[in-house]
Amino acid sequence: MLGVKMDIDRVLTDLRAERDRLNEIIITLERLQGSVRQDETQPKRRGRKSMDKAARQEVSERMKRYWSRRRSGSDTKTETAGSEGPSGFMVSGKTAAA
Repeated sequence: MLGVKMDIDRVLTDLRAERDRLNEIIITLERLQGSVRQDETQPKRRGRKSMDKAARQEVSERMKRYWSRRRSGSDTKTETAGSEGPSGFMVSGKTAAA
């Protein structure tokens, strides 16, 4: 009976050592997983979006037309119904900023 008790004690000691090793591995993996999750949940970069050359040219031409009309006086309140505002959207009787 004494030999069986010693075998159980040795088995328990081995199992506890294995459990401790596994706990350390689990903790390390959870830390790594936590750092990855923090990176994924970072807010996206704020600010203006960049435009390619074609988009800049399109905006430039649209703004030239807009300011040309404004300077010539043809863009009065009664004539703005259905005209293009500075953002390129159609406005009806209101300025594009309103």
